[in-house]
Amino acid sequence: MKKIINNLLNFFAPQKCLGCQKIGTYLCESCLRKIMFRDKQSCLYCGKENYTGATCPKCQEYYFLSGVICAGNYNNKLIKKSLINFKYNS
Repeated sequence: MKKIINNLLNFFAPQKCLGCQKIGTYLCESCLRKIMFRDKQSCLYCGKENYTGATCPKCQEYYFLSGVICAGNYNNKLIKKSLINFKYNS
C-alpha cells in the first residue's frame, strides 16, 4: 500500500531538484556540492567566532538565548529556496 501511495505522489507531484529541476530528488548531488557549509560558528549577538554556536559569556549577561548553530548562509539562493520549500511545502 505504501508503495502505491508513493507512486501516486511521484506521479502527481514528482520530486524535483530545487537547483536544476532534475527529477527524483529535492536536492541532487551536483547542487548539494554547490552549497558551502560553515565550519565555524559564532555568537549570535556579537559575532565572536567559536565552534559550538554558543552565546559568549559577555553577551549572556544581556540576552537569554544560549546559542544558535547555523549550517550555511541564508543568502545562498539554494539554501534559501530549500528552507522556504521545507517550511511551506513540507
